[in-house]
Amino acid sequence: GLEARTATLARQQATLRRDNAALAENNAELSLSNESLTARSAELSDQNRRFQRTFNDLQTQVVTLNDQLGELRTV
Repeated sequence: GLEARTATLARQQATLRRDNAALAENNAELSLSNESLTARSAELSDQNRRFQRTFNDLQTQVVTLNDQLGELRTV
């Protein structure tokens, strides 16, 4: 009985080692993916800030043009 139990535990240990190796590989891949996604997120945040500045500038131009249009209409 003890030998059979030892053999079973050895098989379970081998399975756990294979599973652990696969999980370690998946973890490494996910870590690389996370780094890539973090960099992409930073790029998109920068782009969003640029778009927001452009939008704000355009809104200011619209207000200025509307003011000028109002002045021209009064003239």
